[in-house]
Amino acid sequence: MKKLALATALALTLSTSANAWYITPFFDSYDTETKSNNDVTANTYGVDFGNDLFSAGYKYKTIEIDHAEDIDDMQTLYGFVHTGFEVSQDIQAKVLAGGSFSWREDFDAGDCYDVLAQGSLVFDLGNGFNFEGGAGVGTNPVKTYAYPVVQLATGDPKSEGLSFKVGFPTNEATFRFNDFFALNGKVSYLGGGYTKLKKHSVYGDESYLLDKAYRASIAAQFSPSEHTTINAGVAYTFDHYYKLYNKDGDYQGKLKLDSGAGVFVNGTAYF
Repeated sequence: MKKLALATALALTLSTSANAWYITPFFDSYDTETKSNNDVTANTYGVDFGNDLFSAGYKYKTIEIDHAEDIDDMQTLYGFVHTGFEVSQDIQAKVLAGGSFSWREDFDAGDCYDVLAQGSLVFDLGNGFNFEGGAGVGTNPVKTYAYPVVQLATGDPKSEGLSFKVGFPTNEATFRFNDFFALNGKVSYLGGGYTKLKKHSVYGDESYLLDKAYRASIAAQFSPSEHTTINAGVAYTFDHYYKLYNKDGDYQGKLKLDSGAGVFVNGTAYF
């Protein structure tokens, strides 16, 4: 699978202490055009929740396309378990497993699942740097896939000063000015799971939609207390396609979208 499991796992906010619970409502709005100059508006609402051992959530998305059938009522449920353990003084192992269900109208677990497992090793390189290397594999009704995990990171985004992570799947930097305020920049891949569309859609009978894009964002992060964090920012989406596949996994076509800007806001409560 933001794939979807990766994107979801990366979007989850770190807990302030071991096994602390969090809940994160979020909203995202995006406006662009197709290459034939039809206006496109996409709105996403949802909520993430969990702790250090598991995460889950729900997402609702609508895509309004001028002079075409809207792709509305797209829903996603997801859940993952994730943990880590020490291999040696300088090496930690991390594992993640779970999946999602993405559908538009008729829910059928056998037609809209996406399941994955991921493992990696984190090496302490000294001087505040660490390197993570690993891989993941997943499967859904359209395809079976694999992806790498290659990350170099330094710093703690909860501490003052600069922290960053580069590689795949995350490229992100945070500069924290104080306990109350920080700036965060991120470049990420948004190719999510394949959403099962409704039967007899103009986009194909029992087709699957892949919303594939890259996104660069910058956000202001406010932490009025150790139990609350609010993020608000702007994002620029590029190399954006809606791709369609049939139930046998055969490619049917795509709709190319112009690059465009949008806004997002989310808030996390820890307890």
